[in-house]
Amino acid sequence: MNQKPVQFVLSPKERELVLQHGYPFEEFETALKACKEPDEPVSFELEPFWFEHLLGEIARSANHASNPKLNDQLSELYEYLLSEARQHGLAVS
Repeated sequence: MNQKPVQFVLSPKERELVLQHGYPFEEFETALKACKEPDEPVSFELEPFWFEHLLGEIARSANHASNPKLNDQLSELYEYLLSEARQHGLAVS
């Protein structure tokens, strides 16, 4: 079954968190760094496989964050991405 790409929006702070703690694959990292409007939210699209990978990396980073503020930021980003995954019909928990 072919699943459609997951479309989602990231704020500048969320993009920074993904770059620092989400271990994005090369193409996504390039897209994150190439944002023409660095102070504005930007829309992205990832294939389900890569979106699930991103979700897992953010969860892992949140679970290992020793700084409570960073943990809160990553947990909030995870919840947002999880919500997007579910809206796109991905079977994630």
